[in-house]
Amino acid sequence: MWKQALLAGLFVMGVPSGAAVGQEASPAPPPETAATPPAAVKTTAPDLASAFAGFSDGTFVASDLDGDELAVYNDPRADRRVAPCSTFKIANALISLDTGVVSEEDSERRWDGSPEPYEVWARDQDLGSAIRYSVVWYFQGLATQVGPERMQAYLDRFDYGNRDISAGQTRFWLNTSLKITPREQLRFLRKLYRLELPVAERHQRYVEQLLVQKSGDGWEVAGKTGSCHLDDGGGLGWFVGHVRATDGREVVFATNVEAPEGADGTAARRVSFDILRRLGLIPTEE
Repeated sequence: MWKQALLAGLFVMGVPSGAAVGQEASPAPPPETAATPPAAVKTTAPDLASAFAGFSDGTFVASDLDGDELAVYNDPRADRRVAPCSTFKIANALISLDTGVVSEEDSERRWDGSPEPYEVWARDQDLGSAIRYSVVWYFQGLATQVGPERMQAYLDRFDYGNRDISAGQTRFWLNTSLKITPREQLRFLRKLYRLELPVAERHQRYVEQLLVQKSGDGWEVAGKTGSCHLDDGGGLGWFVGHVRATDGREVVFATNVEAPEGADGTAARRVSFDILRRLGLIPTEE
């Protein structure tokens, strides 16, 4: 019944890809899209546009674990492939665990003393802290140990975006060759939270635990941010994840935002929490 209640009264809404909220869209090249976009119910809650104020472009899409789409804002962008940025750390962690590069008991890596852009990166890390603080050097090391052959095989098995790692083992997810759409992110997350990815179930459950961001009385939000610098000098921000609501609903979602300034994973996370509250998936005050 919760699904029917959520869908009741929702309506199709979106803005052209590249259009600023409240402004006329300027011409833009056709976006790269998934080869076979999944059929989906295209609905959205009223007035999600205000959640994206200040960004030149952005999208939000959510579905239940059965794949029924519950809400979407800016439908065309939900099928546009862009770099996953640090949201790829979810897949990287799963692959590293399944190949034995790290384990739950032994995942610490020593910082080599190189200069880092953030103080929290300039220290030894384990898998939990590296996900929490999105430590690039840690995951570059894991990807290098996994190696290109195994990495490619897992991305093929995961059906992860365009599966293209040609930009190199330490860079392919950082605004280079690997691309993924928000809806493809949902397909990947649904498999994770249904324990259907082709990795050991214990690894899926462990990564789910590492992704938990906030929780309250009977509810929980898990997710991963991602930030990339774009070729035009602007920024791309992601927040993708899973909600377990107090009424038993389980929903996966993906948000990305883009702007000349101020678009990063932190901003996408803020937008996501705003929308999750509007959809009634988490309390308005938490």
